[in-house]
Amino acid sequence: MILEQEAMAMIAVQVVLEKLASFVAEETRFLGGVRGGIVELQDDLYSMKSFLQDAEERSESDQGLRAWVKQVRDVAYDAEDILEEFMLRFAQSHGTGFIHYLRNSYRSIRKVSARHRLAVQLQSIKARVKAISERRNAFSLNRMDMPSTSSATVEKWHDSRLAALYLDEADVVGIENPKHLLVSWLVEGEEKLSSISVVGMGGLGKTTLVKKVYDSHPIRRSFDTHSWVTVSKSFASTELLRVALQWFLVTANETVPDNLQSMTDLQLIDALRNYLRGRRYVIVLDDVWTVNAWETIKYAFPDCNCGSRIIFTTRSSNLAESVENASHVYELQALPENEAWTLFCMKAFRGEHKAVCPPELEEMSRNILRKCEGLPLAIVAIGGLLSKKKNEGLEWKKVHDCLAAELKSNNDLGSLRRILQLSYDDLPYYLKQCYLYLSVFPEDYLIKRMKLIRLWMVERFVEEKQGFTMEEVAEEYLNELVNRSLIQVVEMNYFNRVKTCRVHDLMREIIQMKSREESFVMIANGTRINKNEKVRRLSIHE
Repeated sequence: MILEQEAMAMIAVQVVLEKLASFVAEETRFLGGVRGGIVELQDDLYSMKSFLQDAEERSESDQGLRAWVKQVRDVAYDAEDILEEFMLRFAQSHGTGFIHYLRNSYRSIRKVSARHRLAVQLQSIKARVKAISERRNAFSLNRMDMPSTSSATVEKWHDSRLAALYLDEADVVGIENPKHLLVSWLVEGEEKLSSISVVGMGGLGKTTLVKKVYDSHPIRRSFDTHSWVTVSKSFASTELLRVALQWFLVTANETVPDNLQSMTDLQLIDALRNYLRGRRYVIVLDDVWTVNAWETIKYAFPDCNCGSRIIFTTRSSNLAESVENASHVYELQALPENEAWTLFCMKAFRGEHKAVCPPELEEMSRNILRKCEGLPLAIVAIGGLLSKKKNEGLEWKKVHDCLAAELKSNNDLGSLRRILQLSYDDLPYYLKQCYLYLSVFPEDYLIKRMKLIRLWMVERFVEEKQGFTMEEVAEEYLNELVNRSLIQVVEMNYFNRVKTCRVHDLMREIIQMKSREESFVMIANGTRINKNEKVRRLSIHE
C-alpha cells in the first residue's frame, strides 16, 4: 500500500530536517556561502514533509504516486548522508600545542575543499528536489482530495472478515472455555447496561469467538433483540447507526423503514433509542480501532436497566479500558500447542485419513507450526496453502524458509497478510519507524526494554515532549506498541514495567519485508543483497 511508503518517506524527511537544523546551528562559521543553500534545502524538505503528512491520511494505491514517494525518500536519505559526512568533517576539536596547531591548520585547508564539495552536492540535491516537486505537480493533485477508502480496499477488508464470521463449528478449536465464560458474563450480572471487550492481536480469532457466542442459544433466548456492526478503521458514524438499526429490526422480524438510507445521524439515534427503550438488547461492535468510534454512536444505546450488553472486539487494550460501563475485559490468548497441532492437521492434511500427519513430514510440520505461534488465522491460512502442495519434505521446506516471500506474493495467504498488516498500517509515523526497527533483532530474540529505548533514542526516533525525558517518551512508545498487541511482553519487572519483550514471528516477517522495501533495514543472514539496493542499516544475523 502507498500508506507505508508515504509514512517512511516522511520519517526520512523528518530525520533530515532535524539534522539540517543542528547543522545550521552548530556549524555556521564553517559553512560560509553554503549556508543559504542549506536553508533553501531545509525549506524544500519542510514543504515535502507537510505534503507527506497529508498523504499519510490516505491509502490510495497509485503507481505514479508510489514512484514519487520513493524519490522523496531517496533524496532525503542522500541529503542525510551528505550532512552527516560534513558534520563529522567540520566537528570542532580541542587541544593545545604546536602539533595541535599544525593539525588544525591542515584541517582548515581540507575544510575549504570540503565546503566546496558540499556546495556542489547541495546543488545536486536541490536540483533533484526541484525535479521531484515538478513531477508531483504533474500528478494531478486533485486526486489527493479523494476519500481514503477505495472500493478495492473495502472489498479486501470485507473478504478478510467474512471467513471469520462464517466458520463452521468443526473448523474451530480451542474456543469452548472462552465461549462459556463470555456467555456467562453476558447473561448474568447486573441489570444496568455494561460492556465486554475481547482484546488480542489480529488473527487470534476474536471475531470468530464472539460470533459463536452471539449465535449461541443462551444469547438468543436471553436477549429481546440483537445487532452486529463491523466497525473497521474507516468508519462513518451514519453508516454504523444505520447498520445497527437495520440488524435490530431484521433479527426481530420487524419492518425496516423505507427512508432508512436517507435518515440523518440525529434521526437514526432517535429511532434506535425509541426502539431499544424497554428491551434487553445485545450489540456487537466488531473490529473497533479507536474509542472515537464508540463516542460517536454511544448515545443511541440507552440504559434501561434491562441487563443489556455491548461487546467490543479490538486490538487495543487501551480502548477496552477507556470505554465507559466496562465490566469485563477478556484477553484472548494464542492456541496451546496441542490445539494448534489439531487445527494445523485439520487444514494441512484434510485429504489424509482422519487428517493425520505423515511421519516423514511431522518434524517440518511442527517447525512451520512454530512460526504461527498459536495464531489461528495463520494456522488456517498456512495449513490451507500446504494442503495444495505435494506431501514432500522439499516442498514444505520451501514454505518454511521463504515464508516472507509467500506472505508477500501468494494469494492463499492474502487475508492473513492484510489482517496482520492492518495493525502496522494504523500506526502513526513516529511509531512506524520504531516498530520497523525491531526487524534488526533475530528470530525469538528477547529484547530488553532499556536497550531498545536507547537504540531508538540514538536513531533519533524519539520526539521531544515538554515535561518528559526522552527515556520516558520512548517508554510511552513501547507501551503503546504493547497496548496495540504489536509487541509481546515476556517479562515484567518489580515495578510492573516491561523488562523484556519480543515480536510475533509472523509480524517479524512482515516488518522485515517492509524494512527491505523501504530501504530501512537490511538483514544479512545468508540471503544475497543486491548491489543496487540502498542499505541504511545493516543487521547481521548469525
